[in-house]
Amino acid sequence: MRIKSITIGLVILTCFQLQAQDIVKDTLLLDGVNVFSSRLEEYGTADKVVELEGKAIDFSQQTNLSDLLKRYSALNIRSYGVGGLSTVSFRGAGSSQSAVLWEGVSLQSPTNGSADLSMIPISFIDNVALQYGAGSAMFGSGVIGGSIQISTQDQVFKQNPFSLELLQQVGSFDRTYSGINISKSNENYAFTFRAFNEYATNDFPYYNRFSQSEVTMTNSAVHRYGVMVEPSFRINDQSDIKIKYWGQSNAVELPPTAGQSQQRDDKQDDVFHRTTAIYTRDVVSGRLKAQSSWLYGKLIYNHNAPSISNMWINEVQSDFVLPQTTRLQVGINYTYETAEVNSYGGIAPSRNQAALFALLKKLFWDKVEVAVSAREVLVDGETTPFVPSLGINYQMRPNYALKFKAARSFRIPTFNDLYWVSGTDSGNPDLRPEKGVSLEVGQIFELGENNQFNVEVTAFSNYINDWIQWQPNDQGNWRPVNVVEAWLRGVEASGDYKVSFNKDLGLFITAHYTYTKATKEKIEEDGNEADLGNQLIYVPTHQGVFTASLQYHQFMLSVNQSFTGNQYTTADNNERWQLDDYSLTDVSVKYQWQKGKHAFDLAFRVNNAWDNDYEARSTYPMPGRHYNLSLNYTFN
Repeated sequence: MRIKSITIGLVILTCFQLQAQDIVKDTLLLDGVNVFSSRLEEYGTADKVVELEGKAIDFSQQTNLSDLLKRYSALNIRSYGVGGLSTVSFRGAGSSQSAVLWEGVSLQSPTNGSADLSMIPISFIDNVALQYGAGSAMFGSGVIGGSIQISTQDQVFKQNPFSLELLQQVGSFDRTYSGINISKSNENYAFTFRAFNEYATNDFPYYNRFSQSEVTMTNSAVHRYGVMVEPSFRINDQSDIKIKYWGQSNAVELPPTAGQSQQRDDKQDDVFHRTTAIYTRDVVSGRLKAQSSWLYGKLIYNHNAPSISNMWINEVQSDFVLPQTTRLQVGINYTYETAEVNSYGGIAPSRNQAALFALLKKLFWDKVEVAVSAREVLVDGETTPFVPSLGINYQMRPNYALKFKAARSFRIPTFNDLYWVSGTDSGNPDLRPEKGVSLEVGQIFELGENNQFNVEVTAFSNYINDWIQWQPNDQGNWRPVNVVEAWLRGVEASGDYKVSFNKDLGLFITAHYTYTKATKEKIEEDGNEADLGNQLIYVPTHQGVFTASLQYHQFMLSVNQSFTGNQYTTADNNERWQLDDYSLTDVSVKYQWQKGKHAFDLAFRVNNAWDNDYEARSTYPMPGRHYNLSLNYTFN
């Protein structure tokens, strides 16, 4: 019955839009101006959102998204060594509860539920927005802690014969990164081509705390390369279509951990293809958008049989500008997932997801903006938790605003959770979706022309039920069960300050701090009661980052300082096995030169300037002091 309702809803939605198009008859134009922002910008009224590209952050000195977020956000980036798997945690939530969205499409794997940040090259990104807190009503399953939204710039249909950008980096441990971006456009067509190639041996020295000796990292080379192609076509004054293709190959050697005495030659190869096509059409007081995406991934571990996943995602939405400062978006999403994994015991699972969603925003008294959103998802005909969201932004004064948000969120189990079979370990087909209920309140203070100084402080609380956890039974066989109830709460503070002393000298400062208390509120049957109230593993209580950039003429000096508090690695919070807190300092200097259509950026950076020993994940050491030189050339 629910599936029939969703199907009928899609037909009504499509027919309504077609009828609206017939009424327009191409006589009422929007003058080619896109008055509709992204879903997050338009309806994330009370969400804490940090947009990195608008700050004094040098993207060209980074290699991948993981490097960028480690230096310029207070997020918990969980890295299995240099070149290894790197995932994100928002507000104490797990990596599978914090999504990465590319052009609005979730990159979370249907097999393990996470996305590897180290496999997202920085030259394939123009925009990065960090959305904190529950977002399932807007973006679907998996957005319990927050989401990372990445995209490229929307191409503009204007006469531009040719643009070229070349990026070259060299650094310690034989690291090289080469990138090229080419674009061309006219009034009816736009095209961008991007490519990159990255290589590093990562044979850095480190102090092994187990052997208590200086050793060199082995079997840790990385080789990644890929292309992104983005053609766009302007059909007429009201409609256009944009196509984006991203293909990439990743070969990663897996080094031994610090506690292993034997050398290893393990290797993992990942290949993926990602394609999305977006059609938009302006109609009377509204816009129709249809998007179809296909995500293919193949993983080969040590030349074993490949693990293959496919996701086909289709979404249609209608946006309306209504009277009395009201906006409305309604839509439907259909996702089909499949996987072929050798460890699924001969099962080739597939899954159908169908969702209806609606978002409404209204402005009251020119000061209070209210956004309401809701989503209902069916998985193979079975309902998931209904997820509504309410956000209120009260602009109390021109420079002071209060925000409040209440939301539900959810995450469906992964294929690994449901179907894994390896030895005596197995998945659990009876798992329930994880469910979250969150509240947050924040305030924003701005001062000076063009927000010269601004501070945002947010307090949050997120209670998660049925958290899926793999645990051993009495026979020592591991199996996932819905056992954990966790309470994630804390405070976030961030601020920016920019000042121009004169036309040649300017200063930009940005800082982020997070206090997170994440505790287990319920234990499994026959569990250890001493675990109640303990901090969840790999969730630092304190985390912060500070960046100061001083620009004089064409020179810029930047200092980046980050701090990560201690992290427990066992449920009983045994301090003997905890990861000690660590602090990292990066210092860079950059020179910019431009003449006519030619522009050069030359930068040199010292990473971990004080040569500190640290681990972001237990037994996975990170490098000490190392260097990076980058040159960026632009012709436009």
